[in-house]
Amino acid sequence: MDYVAVFVDAGYLFAQGSRVLTGTKLQRGEMRLNVDGVVRALADVAARASRELSKMAQAEAGNVPAAEREELIRHIQATGFRPKPIDASLLARSSAAIGGEVLSGGQKEYVRTAFLEFLVELQQAATDDR
Repeated sequence: MDYVAVFVDAGYLFAQGSRVLTGTKLQRGEMRLNVDGVVRALADVAARASRELSKMAQAEAGNVPAAEREELIRHIQATGFRPKPIDASLLARSSAAIGGEVLSGGQKEYVRTAFLEFLVELQQAATDDR
């Protein structure tokens, strides 16, 4: 597989005005980088992804039969691992929920932790109902 790297010289971009970005030529004094807007947009995307991952973790926890929850919780707490079929489904559905992107290590940890938390909540609710 061939890889291509693209580098943009910020000085060249600045010298060329904004023609590359907007198709129009702005004077140097008119050019501004909206850092706050970029940061806000990235935070919004991250928050949206976290919500989707949380929804998937909750849905997957809800798919575990009530009779198997307690044993699964003990297994995960003792070993730190979920059975492979459950983990694979959790990660695949979570990836699909955020547009098919490969989950980062942090996203995997987040969805796995949320899954266990939702399992515990479901188990506690079932115990309280008895």
